[in-house]
Amino acid sequence: MAVIIIALPKEVLAYLQDGGTLVLPEGSGDSSQLHQSNRRQHNDEYEDENWDTEDDDTEALPNFSEFDGQLRAAIDELGGSVFPRLNWSSPKDASWIAFGNTLKCKSPGDIYLLLKSSDFVTHDLTQPFSLCEDADCANATRVKYDIVLREWCEINPSTEFRCFVKGDEIIGISQRDVTSHYDFVEANQEAICRDILDFFESKIKGRFLDENYVFDAYRVGTGNVCLLDFNPFGPVTDSLLFTWDDLYQKTTPSQNIYHNCDSLSKALDFQYVESDFRLQPNQYGKYRVPRDLSGISSKSDPSRLIDLLKSQTMMQREEESSSSDDTNS
Repeated sequence: MAVIIIALPKEVLAYLQDGGTLVLPEGSGDSSQLHQSNRRQHNDEYEDENWDTEDDDTEALPNFSEFDGQLRAAIDELGGSVFPRLNWSSPKDASWIAFGNTLKCKSPGDIYLLLKSSDFVTHDLTQPFSLCEDADCANATRVKYDIVLREWCEINPSTEFRCFVKGDEIIGISQRDVTSHYDFVEANQEAICRDILDFFESKIKGRFLDENYVFDAYRVGTGNVCLLDFNPFGPVTDSLLFTWDDLYQKTTPSQNIYHNCDSLSKALDFQYVESDFRLQPNQYGKYRVPRDLSGISSKSDPSRLIDLLKSQTMMQREEESSSSDDTNS
């Protein structure tokens, strides 16, 4: 998949770091949106031409026309649709806000909307080293942020797998989509593991800077595996069908164990959704509700639950009182 990397200008970085109201930059939509916007603006000017605008203190929309031009050129070069991300994270937690619930972007406005709405991206922009053992928040100011645009490719989620590497050896493989059960994954688990192991040993092993890491792979077909992404070996990365306690406790296997075993899937500890009873909820579902409700449901802030109950009790009493008054009258 073709990739284009563009450095983020300071003004765009400041816009993404601003936690205020979500406002898309002026002129960042697609051509049809721009035409409609210009027509609405012309109509509004015509209708309001007799109004006094001296007291109009409406804040001007941000404008990144030069950077937008770079994005549009990159999108065109990559076929008209792209998958966006920053240095470390993609805005996959914000897909709910986009039209069609997809990360497919066709204009700068689509990209801004996803990046601006993503908690994952916000974390990378504000506290990227908070979970590091040698965390130094001051380093965040020295990070060179880039936007990475990949050519859009439709991927069947049943063919994505997350691989956990320790001591430069695979210690576990998990089905990436834990919300669905796929019959063919179980039936082909040995072939899947063989293809992933061959790909790892020929393309990745010994070439990554660290010995402990996680990588996501896409099995296009028999004997054909593509690399999707690298991730840190730790809780910042979703462990899916494993737990990080289990992964930390796993020992690094010997180099020849995978080539002298009866079941490669067992040796690699291949985990998949065996039935509908093992399905897990969408790990990004909590980002689709207000944070107040998310805090209540996760029990992270009991005071919010108490406040909610008090509010509901007061509303119920007011409704009962109003109903009683109507009856007496």
